[in-house]
Amino acid sequence: MPFKLSFIPPGDAVPFWDTFDTIVDILFITDLFVNFLSAYEKRDGTYESRPKMIAIKYLKSWFIVDFIACIPVDVFEPLFLTHASTNLDIQSISRLSKLPRLYRLIRLIRLFRLFKFSRSLRSVYKILHVNQGVGKLITVLISVLFIVHFVACLWYAIAELNSFTDDTWVVRLGLMYSTIGHKYSTSMYWAFQTLTTVGYGDVRAVRNDERIVAIIWMVFGVGFYAYIIGYI
Repeated sequence: MPFKLSFIPPGDAVPFWDTFDTIVDILFITDLFVNFLSAYEKRDGTYESRPKMIAIKYLKSWFIVDFIACIPVDVFEPLFLTHASTNLDIQSISRLSKLPRLYRLIRLIRLFRLFKFSRSLRSVYKILHVNQGVGKLITVLISVLFIVHFVACLWYAIAELNSFTDDTWVVRLGLMYSTIGHKYSTSMYWAFQTLTTVGYGDVRAVRNDERIVAIIWMVFGVGFYAYIIGYI
């Protein structure tokens, strides 16, 4: 989802990813109902199988997060854009081109599914009898890879939201007409070198919004190193 928001222009159809998203949406909506029928383990080791108690437990815990993650944002996008475009005044017409890009940010609510992903990993570790320490290390590595991916997409999205002005990093490095793969690998390269506090400086921040993201990411990188070393 972060990759699609950042690197795929609004309105461009990618059949594979669109189909994949639809399948995932169906699975998560199905899972929402399955949770109301699934017994859960209580603290004393016994299982609660009464539907009413299962529903109460689920409503008090993960229902809101799961429900938000299941909202089919793509279905409402055409209706939203049509309504917005017919209610703009003359002074706002120039901003209409940015409306689809800004609206797509709402799709980030799907990232709420990561909470369920974390729970699923713990269940898998328990079933496979994976050592608790090893399981935590795997979870940390997966989390770091996703965060780096997310920041790399954000790094490119900054230039995209600024309409690729001359001072954005994409234009400064001459990547405006490069392939999406080249742009993404450059973004990942910047994210990894900043996270690891290497910072070669070949991909650097010039705009204020770029500097703010870079500062936050550098602070995270220092904390990441401290956490990993302390954990090991």
